[in-house]
Amino acid sequence: MDSTFGYILACQSPALFLSAIVLLISYFSRRRNHHVLAILDLILAVACVICGVALYYTGMLHDHFTIHDFWQIRTWGWIGVAVVAALAIYALYRNVRRMSDKRQAEKEANRSENARQQELEKAKAEAYEAGKADARAAVQNPIPTPVEPEPTPTSGEIQL
Repeated sequence: MDSTFGYILACQSPALFLSAIVLLISYFSRRRNHHVLAILDLILAVACVICGVALYYTGMLHDHFTIHDFWQIRTWGWIGVAVVAALAIYALYRNVRRMSDKRQAEKEANRSENARQQELEKAKAEAYEAGKADARAAVQNPIPTPVEPEPTPTSGEIQL
């Protein structure tokens, strides 16, 4: 087994193709919300494909492998694929956790808003009932209004 740096690097083309697939999936999931990051994912995916093809042809040029064993993934290639798969799983876990935390925060905000609305409705109902009770009390026990006495005529006034 050849373990020179050039051979190890040439064997990484399957890992680059896998990372291009992961970046394309990321592009399609991000393109609505994060335009700049989605474009960067697409550019990186194209760059990974180009580098993968270049590394494969470089490996054939230096006689590390031939066109006949194109589908054979070597040991160093499996290590690169494992690293890319581990990073993709970690990124997926992080995104799922972020979405879960966001959803929990939205639920908590909805719960607190509903509780505030219920308290407001309860306060309105209590104020309405208190107003109705005050109105009933005013109708049942009217407060006598003081009647002002008529002014008595003074000596200079003529009374008709």
